[in-house]
Parts: sequence; structure tokens; C-alpha cells
Amino acid sequence: PAVTHEVRLAVAEPVTWAPALRALAAHSVPGLAETDLAAGRHTHTVATPTGPARVTVTLTDGAPDVPCSVTLGEDGDLAAVVDLVRRWLDVDHDPEPVDAHLAVDPVLTPLVAARPGLRVVGSTDGWETAVTTVLGQQVSVAAARTFAGRLVAAVADHGPAARDVLPTFPSPE
Repeated sequence: PAVTHEVRLAVAEPVTWAPALRALAAHSVPGLAETDLAAGRHTHTVATPTGPARVTVTLTDGAPDVPCSVTLGEDGDLAAVVDLVRRWLDVDHDPEPVDAHLAVDPVLTPLVAARPGLRVVGSTDGWETAVTTVLGQQVSVAAARTFAGRLVAAVADHGPAARDVLPTFPSPE
């Protein structure tokens, strides 16, 4: 049976999440990820050695932490998933030196002031990122999402069936 854990990931401040959340929404593969912009929430299924884990994060500008709900099989590795999410969202990044350096440029000064602590969202799966990037180079991002969603529907890894966990992106194999 699936077990859900609620954790809060401390984030180095300042932090601006809205652009990252919009980027996540623009690249969310149907059947694999879901984004609710109004609620500031993004859900993505990630692969773990013990099967899929469903991760839901709530990204709020200026918040000192990121609420994170992780649903895994009973033998799931919560620590590994939390480490993955920390890297994915770049929560340990210290934005102050970057902001200070960029703010020296007169063109960038107002942009840095408008979005202090901007993060670059990483990837939860290198293979998924490579496939969706190649698709996005061939067609629009929206079409790439559709094609990737069809791939997920056709050959995704559902792992040990758990009602609350979406499938993971198909492996290279």
C-alpha cells in the first residue's frame, strides 16, 4: 500500500517561485505531472529504486520552506526522494551572491529587484529531460508535451500499482 509523508524543505531566502512554477506548468507531461498555477502546486512522479513516488510541492514566493507531500510504496526511500526534490528545485542554492553580482549590471538591476532569489528548476530524470528536449526541438513545447504524454500512456512504468501514484517516464530500455 502507498504511504504519504508530509515534509517541509527549508529554502535559502530570498526566493521567487512564480517563474519556476510557470516553467514547470509549460513542460508538464500529461499522465506524469500536473500543475495548479492558482494554488502554486506542482505534482510529478519520480522513479526510485523501490518504485514510483508521487511528489507534490507548493511553491510560494517568499516562503521560508517548500511544503512537500511524498507518496511512496511502503518500502519507499523517503530520504532519497527528498534529496532528489532538493536538487530539482535548487532549494539549497544561496541566491544572495548571485543576485548581488547580477544587480551590478544596470540592465539586470530592475530584473533582479523584481525577482529576488530566482531559481533554475532542474530535472528529476535525465532521460525524461533528454527525450522531451529533443521532442521540443522538433515541434512546439505544447506539441512535445502531447507526444510525451502519448509515450507515457503507451509504455510508462507503472511499478507496483498504487492508486495515488502516476506512472514514471518510460526507461530507455
